[in-house]
Amino acid sequence: MTFPLLIFIIFISVILALFEIQIEGKNGWAKNLPTWKIPNPFYKVINWKYLTDYHFYLWTFLLLVFQLPFFFGMKFNPKNEIILLETLFLTFILEDFLWFILNPKWGFKKIL
Repeated sequence: MTFPLLIFIIFISVILALFEIQIEGKNGWAKNLPTWKIPNPFYKVINWKYLTDYHFYLWTFLLLVFQLPFFFGMKFNPKNEIILLETLFLTFILEDFLWFILNPKWGFKKIL
């Protein structure tokens, strides 16, 4: 992973975390949002009780955004796709961590 890519991941993760904090407030996982919630069919694999349309659309949008390099000249092949997907998943992980750190309800001191 290159240094500019790491900076990009950190930057976009901070922005996404702040964006979600503004939308969700102190309650994560779109608990109080007017959105549909369906039972998670993969509950035993991923310990989420339900899936929301908010998260589904956000993840779909980000997946498409992270595919943009292919439309601007990057050669499509399995190696490049894996690099983009691991960048996306690293962004998701860091964003979730930062949601707790930057959220005034939680904060760094309350987590530890």
